[in-house]
Amino acid sequence: MELTQKYLQGKYALITGSTSGIGLAIAKSLAVKGCNVILNGFGSEEEIDKIKETIQSDYDVTVHYCYCDLAKAEDIDNLVQEVFSLCPTLDILVNNAGFQKSAEIEDLTIENWQKNIDVMLTAPFKLIKAFLPKMRDEEFGRIINVSSILGSLGSTGEAAYCSVKHGIIGLTKAVALEVAEANITCNVICPGAVKTPLFMTYIKVMSETSGIREKKILHEAMDKFPSKDWVPVESISEMIAFLCSHSARGTNGSTLVIDAATSID
Repeated sequence: MELTQKYLQGKYALITGSTSGIGLAIAKSLAVKGCNVILNGFGSEEEIDKIKETIQSDYDVTVHYCYCDLAKAEDIDNLVQEVFSLCPTLDILVNNAGFQKSAEIEDLTIENWQKNIDVMLTAPFKLIKAFLPKMRDEEFGRIINVSSILGSLGSTGEAAYCSVKHGIIGLTKAVALEVAEANITCNVICPGAVKTPLFMTYIKVMSETSGIREKKILHEAMDKFPSKDWVPVESISEMIAFLCSHSARGTNGSTLVIDAATSID
């Protein structure tokens, strides 16, 4: 019964990287359950205002936007303070923001390596550390980290990306043990290939640097998955919405792989 209702009514969620792609789909899936959402990500002021207005009007929830470059420590501190000024406590934290810039190990710059760590491992750690005390006080919290299928596999040209995506799984499992008695859960989602602007940009760059046609790169990428197909973004966003529910209170420290879609629209 719970999953047919607005079971997140009155809750607040911060979703990093939520102005497009998977993050935006997550924000909408939480909003339809009644959750107020705090968006974060890059985009023009006009684009972000349109996203806010659409979610507010479609789902009748409160929507805020907080700018933050997750590669910058000062920005993260400012984000935390801004969130606390907008809502009394944060009930749901979804660490989704990420990027992908391929380079084989000999060509992988220290700057590229460090940015991967800063955005996709250090930022989630800092946000969890900042918001967890309030979740303990409220005796409720849902933390969902977004890793990747490459969180359990290796891939050429992806040493930095694979490292941080493996790392976020380890962080998830450690946090889950620490919150196990506090009605707080911490889980990690590992998507396969999702047709997002980020992924398509990655394919384009791969094509330009390798000289291989985009169509061939896409075919080879799809061939690695059982379905030979894209994972619908809704498969990810709806799973995260479920993990935020009371029904999912027994799911903690889990690594949920979503890579075998059977169809797409």
